[in-house]
Amino acid sequence: MLPSGATLMELPATHSLGALARTTRLPQAVHVHFHDWELVDRKRAAGLWSCLQLLALRRRPLTISELEERTAAAPEHAWDGGTITR
Repeated sequence: MLPSGATLMELPATHSLGALARTTRLPQAVHVHFHDWELVDRKRAAGLWSCLQLLALRRRPLTISELEERTAAAPEHAWDGGTITR
């Protein structure tokens, strides 16, 4: 819980683009992270497109509603430390 009383929801990234491209075994749920600047470089953008196409063959994307249902039942973990202060 944040000092304001709001709850911070976190979806941890499980794979970078490079890790996704190199892996042969994926967990059931995969969250890939990339940066917007990677879309400017044609090589990186092509790599991103290829990785996402391969991922789509191996995993089904969740809808926002499905993700909301999963997060409602997700366990809570204490976050000791970090950057949020009062």
